[in-house]
Amino acid sequence: MQYLVGSWNCNVKIGASPGQPATTAHGIVAFSVTPGNTLHNHVTADEYGADTYSGFVEKSKSFWMNTVDVYGNLSDETSTDGKIFTGTTMGGTGKAPLRDTLTHPTATTIRDYQEYQAKGAWHMGSDSVCTRM
Repeated sequence: MQYLVGSWNCNVKIGASPGQPATTAHGIVAFSVTPGNTLHNHVTADEYGADTYSGFVEKSKSFWMNTVDVYGNLSDETSTDGKIFTGTTMGGTGKAPLRDTLTHPTATTIRDYQEYQAKGAWHMGSDSVCTRM
């Protein structure tokens, strides 16, 4: 995942949620290598911020990703391929299953399509498309 290191300009479609309409946000995500051969990303936007650490566990051959945002939401996800992460998110609206699909469509573009599960159905939480700065 070395290709991620650096700064990216992101456009984020945010799905509608109870009492909130769908919207679009813009922000910057900066990736850096951290101790333990992990990756840190820091998101800054006008009305949002988050920090994520991710890594790989050699013994289990699995990836992990943990995130906390400025609203107190926490997520914990794992992956066997480093592309589709599944786990849970927990915050003010309770606890829900979470899924992130990470892609690298071009050399200068990354995408994170995030979904959460409610009442047995998957819903778009956000669709982030970022270009290298």
